[in-house]
Amino acid sequence: MEKFKLLIFITLIHPILLYSESYTVSSVPNPKFDDAYMVDMANIIHIDDELVLNNLLKEIEDTTEVQIALVILPSIGEEVPKDFAVNLFQKWGIGHAGSDNGLLFLFVMDQRRFEFEVGYGLEGTLPDILLRRISEQFLVPKLKSQDTTVGIYDTLIEIKRILTEQKNLSPEEKKARNQQIIAEAQEYISENEPFIQEGYEWLYWLFGIMYVLISIFILFMFIGHYVEKTEADADFATRKESLRKEKWNPYFWLLAIPFFLPMILVALFLHFMRKELEEDLKDCEACKKHSFERLSRHKSLSHKVAGELKEESMGNAKTEVWLCSSCGHTKKEKIMLKSYKINYCNKCYFYTNESKYIRTKVYATTTSTGLEEWKDVCKNCGNEFKYETIKAKRPEPSSSSSSSSSYSSSSIRSSSYSSSSSSSSSSSSWGGGRSGGGGYGGSW
Repeated sequence: MEKFKLLIFITLIHPILLYSESYTVSSVPNPKFDDAYMVDMANIIHIDDELVLNNLLKEIEDTTEVQIALVILPSIGEEVPKDFAVNLFQKWGIGHAGSDNGLLFLFVMDQRRFEFEVGYGLEGTLPDILLRRISEQFLVPKLKSQDTTVGIYDTLIEIKRILTEQKNLSPEEKKARNQQIIAEAQEYISENEPFIQEGYEWLYWLFGIMYVLISIFILFMFIGHYVEKTEADADFATRKESLRKEKWNPYFWLLAIPFFLPMILVALFLHFMRKELEEDLKDCEACKKHSFERLSRHKSLSHKVAGELKEESMGNAKTEVWLCSSCGHTKKEKIMLKSYKINYCNKCYFYTNESKYIRTKVYATTTSTGLEEWKDVCKNCGNEFKYETIKAKRPEPSSSSSSSSSYSSSSIRSSSYSSSSSSSSSSSSWGGGRSGGGGYGGSW
């Protein structure tokens, strides 16, 4: 039992102990002192795999003269991996003096970060966009699946292929090939780049929550509007007609594009609400049965009087005729299409009035209201009714003053700065190469 507890304790404490040691540029062991190319202070790579990687790195230098240093560190404290890589590159002098053909491949495990630091001479051969393509295609997927050794090996194999391919090319051919490689890398990145960058996945949740909340708001807003609108109507038929006309509401179709799901629910609500109102209209008051059926437009003509037909021709109202299949009783439901307060005739009691302007009795001024004379003429019975309306005061004339705006040009100072880095004298075992800060870094 005690051994089991000790095993659990070691298992839990091992990751903390693994990344507890922090390294500085001066404290990182130089692998060249042991005639090697890599140093794994995080103990990630198996000793047999270290031999394979060292042999591969030596083969790359023998065939392409490019020196690659592979450094895996558990932690560098609060330092920035990019700055650390630049300083370590300069301290060791990776690459040959004059050609500056060195490459530092750095891993910082506790920050889950890797850096490619490229010497001056390799910036054209290994541009940052190419290194990004290589890392996203060969390295990052293996790092995420905790298959670090395979990811590093595949990355180095791809770098070796590119370096070997360009070794014997003329300057013109190398330039053309570099442009082709950059174009291929850009195409790969554009095809495989996610819509939302890594680390910002929370935006998916934010957009999703906002969409749901807005959808719920729209759903209740429309339903509440329709309920309030129908309850304000006087009869069932007018309520049903109001719901029918709401299907052509422009706001409904405008919102149906981005918020199709809640608008589908609103449309279903309108449909069932109309059906419910139509069922209420089927109750016969004479025989107390649920047997009323609405007549078609053609069949209902014989049941309508002249005033009702005139209402429909003027577009003010329409009359639905319902016939009880049990007792033969009929009823009419008038559906208002326009405001009844304006179109109602007090003599024949149909909505067949038409308003006509007669003359202006008093013209409106800026200080007093005006007076206009109008009359309502009934298109059904011919009744006329004259009345006067008050014309609002005329607005005060606005004095337009020309205003000129002057724009003062502000001078923008462009400040340039130059950074010079002098490589510190270090062991010449690497060759004395220099780096200008070029390369690419990423995380997993």
